[in-house]
Amino acid sequence: MPLLPLPLSHKLPVLSVNGAPALPARRTPDRALRAALGLCALLLLTSCQATRPPAANDARVPAQNTAATFDSESVDPSSIDSRVTQQGATERARITGFPLAHDNLKSVPKIVIDDRPWLESIHPLYIHARSLVEQELNADLRDIRLLLVADTPINSEVNHETRRLVNEQFGTSEFADQFLGRVMKTQSGTYAALFTSRLKAVMVSRSMLANYEQSLPANPEIRTAALLTLLIHELVHAADDQRYHIHENRALNFRASFAQSATFEGHAQWVTRRICAYSHCSIGLDALDNFMFSPAEQSNHLTQPVEAISRNVLEYSYVEGERFIASLAKRPGGSKLIDDLLSSPPFDPIQILSPDNYPDLKREHLNQRLIRASLDIDHPWVRDQWIGVETSPLKGVNLRADPARRQAAVDGFTRLIESMVAMQLYNRASPDAGPVEVTLLQAESATTASLFARTLHQNTLTADTYTDEEPLRIDTGAGNSQSGMSMHMYRTSQDNDTSFRTAIGVSGIYVVQIAGVSPNSVLLDDYAIRVLLNLQLPL
Repeated sequence: MPLLPLPLSHKLPVLSVNGAPALPARRTPDRALRAALGLCALLLLTSCQATRPPAANDARVPAQNTAATFDSESVDPSSIDSRVTQQGATERARITGFPLAHDNLKSVPKIVIDDRPWLESIHPLYIHARSLVEQELNADLRDIRLLLVADTPINSEVNHETRRLVNEQFGTSEFADQFLGRVMKTQSGTYAALFTSRLKAVMVSRSMLANYEQSLPANPEIRTAALLTLLIHELVHAADDQRYHIHENRALNFRASFAQSATFEGHAQWVTRRICAYSHCSIGLDALDNFMFSPAEQSNHLTQPVEAISRNVLEYSYVEGERFIASLAKRPGGSKLIDDLLSSPPFDPIQILSPDNYPDLKREHLNQRLIRASLDIDHPWVRDQWIGVETSPLKGVNLRADPARRQAAVDGFTRLIESMVAMQLYNRASPDAGPVEVTLLQAESATTASLFARTLHQNTLTADTYTDEEPLRIDTGAGNSQSGMSMHMYRTSQDNDTSFRTAIGVSGIYVVQIAGVSPNSVLLDDYAIRVLLNLQLPL
């Protein structure tokens, strides 16, 4: 996902334990904005985004393409792009010569290449893409319209969907409004296309469409396949929403949004790849991947940390999501597994990395215990104006750049770590403040937990940090009922006006990491101790 330039000063390190990436432990100065970035690619589940926005003065975007705007709140379903339905049969016959939907499209010849500019050829290609998806998924998508729009109505639709999620997490409040504003600031102008259930339409950005077209070689075959692939992908989302009621059944939970995004984006990619295999448009998948992730471009050194998180989140959704779907399809009863998945996606983002264990109900049960332990304590961070929300422990972790290490990473997350969650604790009385970041994990052994804790601590060390560590014995109860908990605490702090601190506590098989701004370490220590005491209670 593209991002606006941000004044960031250093990279976000990613840890590794025996080759497995672990947790981000440092944050940049703009913590409040960074806290929202992990959600930016996920809040709207049915879209295609690029990793970099078009420049405001990009000469490649014709001025007339951005002039025609409309308010997506007041779209007249009968008036927008009626060419798709009124001229559909004629346009479609001209470009393809293919039979209508629900005929045997898998045996048709290669599509006729259209060398016209995309704004002229998109309507007949849309009709063809719709027929291909209808045939593949046995769906009727005749009521799904194509809307060519400026960025404003797309931003409006993203805002509408994002507000549903943000208000559910934070309540309808000034804090929610400000949080939404930070999220939307990073999303404006980043969507090439999206399916909107509310409008029953595929919305395509005119400016991003022009940028996408100009980014491709001057080869009509590649360009036709690239546009067809984009349209197929969005229409798969439309078919999935029609069959599984994705929009109305969506879990309005930040953590679940990561897993849901990987589920639906992965399925759309997988179905698109299947369709393109017999429709001769597979080259378009490579073009779309290059446009979204821009592998050849060099990031600005100031925005590189943020772009890395955004890229990793998007790649998790599209790449890991498709791997997950493809693996399920190969299992016995794969079709039913995928049907069950789309009907009720998992809440755990790490489930997407472990298709062989789907559905991993035991792990999610353990995850819920970690979540309860992080909130059911007597501590200022969970009282009054403070609120805790679940998020993904995988945001910012790169699983694609080094394929040789990927399996070690997956093994670490799915075997060495038996459960893992991340929480963000927000003070709604201070909307401009960043959250306190909390990550909790249950390792497969006390030795592994200790190893993770030490590695996490090492990752927080830089030239400007103060560090210390100590073993602790926490006594509980009284008299004959007295017992105790042994643990080890690691601390780092930046002794400047930000007072950014990290505390990592480990006891037995459990690890808790806390990072945030605090005038001293007492609040962090107390939180870690209380959470770990909670986890000593019987299951």
